[in-house]
Amino acid sequence: MSAAVALLTLALATPGSDGALVAMGDAAMRAAAEQRYCDASFIFLQVYGKSRSDLALYRAAETAYAADDRQLALRLYLSLVENHPQADKRAAAADRVKELRKLLVEGGPGHACILPPKACGDWIVAPGEACDDGNLTDGDGCDATCVPTGCGNGTVSIGEACDDGNLVDGDGCDSNCTASACGNGVKAPSEQCDDGNSDDNDTCTASCTTPLPEVTRPSPLPWLMLGGGALAGVVGAASTGLGLLPLAAHETARTDVEAAEAGIANNPAAALDAARAAQARQGQAASDWAAWGAPLVIAGAVAGGLGVVGLGVGGWLVLAEGE
Repeated sequence: MSAAVALLTLALATPGSDGALVAMGDAAMRAAAEQRYCDASFIFLQVYGKSRSDLALYRAAETAYAADDRQLALRLYLSLVENHPQADKRAAAADRVKELRKLLVEGGPGHACILPPKACGDWIVAPGEACDDGNLTDGDGCDATCVPTGCGNGTVSIGEACDDGNLVDGDGCDSNCTASACGNGVKAPSEQCDDGNSDDNDTCTASCTTPLPEVTRPSPLPWLMLGGGALAGVVGAASTGLGLLPLAAHETARTDVEAAEAGIANNPAAALDAARAAQARQGQAASDWAAWGAPLVIAGAVAGGLGVVGLGVGGWLVLAEGE
């Protein structure tokens, strides 16, 4: 079979208008022009896989035909005839099917195309490649190692500081492809947090630790007021009680004088002695009242008043803090 005959069947236009498809089509055409028909067939199949263009499938079949891989060419022509009933080249493909079936009976399968060795950047997705965009440029969707552009593919692309081929944090290169370090925005196992900055006044400190919550301690003033008020009340009550002792003694002495006066008729001498003693106690009580009783009662009243004020203010402050 003449290679020139096979090349004459190739249209000059590339399928579709997508830039990548146009570039792939051009690469396939160059391979065909260089008589690398197997390579051309594989690339045209890539174009067909992306565009579903019947013309690309036809070209893949024609270049397989030119390579004398009769079985591959027959499968591709049959696929065109069966799956693209409206294809312009359907009639030509049907004729090829008849021809190849006869050739297979008379001359055997021909020369099978062997998948080319892996060469990233040749447009052919070979074993071990996840993609092949015809170049060795990183960051364009398919990196120079023929893996899709992305953090964790083992290729340092544009915008990546590192890429160790995994998405494990804290191993030197984190899952966002920045070097493992506090402040890179990735929480590593040794970090409590990482918010991507060195601000200590937010929810994560510059050392990648979670700040302790601020504890608002209640003011001791309300309780001091309550305690002071209660103490003042106790002191006031005690002071008042002590201050009233001279009055109680004076009242007792007055009662004794009255009793003595009532007994004068029965025993004048004894009654007179008892009355004098009671009057002496009255005098001492009056003196004690003036000396310390009255001051103590006044002090007790003041302390009691302060106690009431302290209890009132303290209670109000406690209620205010609880709201």
